[in-house]
Amino acid sequence: MTQRGEIWFAQTPSGDRPVLVLTRDPVAARIGAVVVAELTRTIRDIASELPLTTDDGVPVECVVNFDNVNTLPRDAFRRRVAQLSPARMEEACQVLKAATGC
Repeated sequence: MTQRGEIWFAQTPSGDRPVLVLTRDPVAARIGAVVVAELTRTIRDIASELPLTTDDGVPVECVVNFDNVNTLPRDAFRRRVAQLSPARMEEACQVLKAATGC
């Protein structure tokens, strides 16, 4: 169903929102929940955000907010929006690292 790097609309604790799937593919198919980061149009220009544009397949400029990471059940995912390129996912991993301090 979901794959790492995909952007989906999903039911999150803060409502129906676009999210970036972070769970690695070999695991995602076998577990009941998926780790995601929420997207938002509120751009704060901070280290824990990855800016996205229409080139990334999203309809409007926004950011992936790695300060807001959730684990969602597989049935929370409603509609696939886009797939980030491998290069953009590498950037996402670097931003996640900055956001978590790992």
